[in-house]
Amino acid sequence: MLYTLIRRFVDKVVRPTTGAHGESIASVYLKKNKYKILGKNLTLSLGEVDIIAISPDKQTVVIVEVKTSGIVQENKEFLPEFRVGTHKQYKLTQLAQIIVQKYKLQDYKIRFDVIGVQDPKSKSPIINHYQNAYPAAY
Repeated sequence: MLYTLIRRFVDKVVRPTTGAHGESIASVYLKKNKYKILGKNLTLSLGEVDIIAISPDKQTVVIVEVKTSGIVQENKEFLPEFRVGTHKQYKLTQLAQIIVQKYKLQDYKIRFDVIGVQDPKSKSPIINHYQNAYPAAY
């Protein structure tokens, strides 16, 4: 009984979640595409930003929301990247405003990207990157 409880705890601690796996894949993808990662899983009072990066043009701060699906989705309606609704867009816009002020990034343009990752545990996960996926939502 005790072994089972400890094993469950260790499994939760050691094994990354599907979402964390997707975020790691998205970070590697961004780095390969000349983005500079400023931070990952930045938690503020209003919520969390998955990835903050500087785009290859070095003039744009990119707020990246990563959505992951453990399997390959055949139906486009169920692609993970389409799960960023208006409420999440509004929250990310508010978080971006805090980040800009807190880290003095007023001289940069701000862009909101979404990266969808399917089948993250496979050797070749599917990555869909939507630059400027939505405008700032006020």
